[in-house]
Amino acid sequence: MRFCVFSKHFQALNFKELGRTLRNLGINGVDLTVREGGHIEPAEAKERLPEAAEALKENGVEITMITTNITSIDSPSAREILETSAKLGIKYFKFGYFLYSGFGNLKRDIAEARAKLKSLEPLCLQLGIKGGYHNHSGDFLGASVPHILKMIEDCNPECIGVYYDIGHATIEGGYSGWRMNLEEIADRLFIVAAKDLAFVPREGGDWRWRVEVVPLGDGLVDWKGFIRCLKAIGFNGPFSIHSEYNLPVEKVI
Repeated sequence: MRFCVFSKHFQALNFKELGRTLRNLGINGVDLTVREGGHIEPAEAKERLPEAAEALKENGVEITMITTNITSIDSPSAREILETSAKLGIKYFKFGYFLYSGFGNLKRDIAEARAKLKSLEPLCLQLGIKGGYHNHSGDFLGASVPHILKMIEDCNPECIGVYYDIGHATIEGGYSGWRMNLEEIADRLFIVAAKDLAFVPREGGDWRWRVEVVPLGDGLVDWKGFIRCLKAIGFNGPFSIHSEYNLPVEKVI
């Protein structure tokens, strides 16, 4: 596995500071946000991605993958982002999300998402770059992981696959659903997210629970079981470590 750190909660750091920080943590890869509000804005990717790669390289850190909002060939700056990534040797990217538009619309939503993802296939094949669709809990298509297979069933498995998030899969998949879902998508698995989630009570006596990202090992994820499953299927792609704790960057580090 190729370990990297998701840069979302390190965005207070410039590229050189990020490189030094990751080097000191003993991590030599980064999952860099190239999206609106990220480390790099989409329209600036052609100029700033090479700048980031060079600054990180000075500290022995590579851009293992990028996180984008790309959902179709018509997404803003999609071609420039992917072409620049490929030139820099970045072989993996995370797609953006599609939303579930409400009960009664699921089949239509999946069909529309499938067509948009399919539109990226020629460029991805041409560039030799792999895109992974991320399972996110809540009202996102793919919250139920097998739905991702429906979304990508017409796409070439060499370039369009699954970005499996064990935290979100556990929230939606319960006791053993996450394991069965992982087995079902194993032959389309490109990327893994290491994130732990828990249900915590809402403030003010509200009876509903909310989902919160917690330090690895403090949530619901069966980490030993998950790692055994990854070994069993021979997973060897990017393993993106998430630390979305809504804390100052020093605390996150």
